[in-house]
Amino acid sequence: MTLPLTPATLEAAYDFLRAMPPFSRWGLPPGDEIRFRVTSDPEAMGWHSVDKDGHCIDISGEKVGHLVTLMKTMAHEMIHLRQDELGLKRTHGKGFAALAHQVSKVHGFDPKEL
Repeated sequence: MTLPLTPATLEAAYDFLRAMPPFSRWGLPPGDEIRFRVTSDPEAMGWHSVDKDGHCIDISGEKVGHLVTLMKTMAHEMIHLRQDELGLKRTHGKGFAALAHQVSKVHGFDPKEL
């Protein structure tokens, strides 16, 4: 069975992670200040963007169908959000790797997979 994704479930996943270290130390905005969208993108699992209306996190219902996948994908996008808040480039370079290491150490994710 595929996990039913809605903007509300995405926000709940975000808020759960935001309450846990290291996210809880990062000062990320609360979920009700983020736009969450479920997409049908066949390529990207998730995407963080920011525009004049603020932050947006998209998660693909085509690529994300299980809770573990949702949490890893949300954590990945939250790392990009943190990069944006710090004024860093949203790339998968050394800065991303350092943040991913912090997340992986607490949550048991493979940092190479994030």
